[in-house]
Amino acid sequence: MQFSLRWLLGGVAFIAIACVSLRYASDLLCTVLAASLFAFLMTAVLGALYASRERRRFWAGCAIVGWAYILRATDKTGSSFEKSAFHSRFLTHGAPASRFCHPL
Repeated sequence: MQFSLRWLLGGVAFIAIACVSLRYASDLLCTVLAASLFAFLMTAVLGALYASRERRRFWAGCAIVGWAYILRATDKTGSSFEKSAFHSRFLTHGAPASRFCHPL
């Protein structure tokens, strides 16, 4: 498997943005990340429906796993995705130096 320099740079930039967003979390950043997650999942649904045969499996896998995560991460009482997903015990206790969307 070969990686181009462009893809390597993109991966490093993605990891850097993820680390910064965990360190300096705010309500605006959480809203932007949640909106981009939902946009990606809707793109995955469209890709699973309309992509070529080779790419359809990839998009279907992204859609199934992504929506399963959303269903699992949201509370059954109707609370928002941000509150339930970012308040999990692992995130709160796993990185105590970080401040997440809605601190307890």
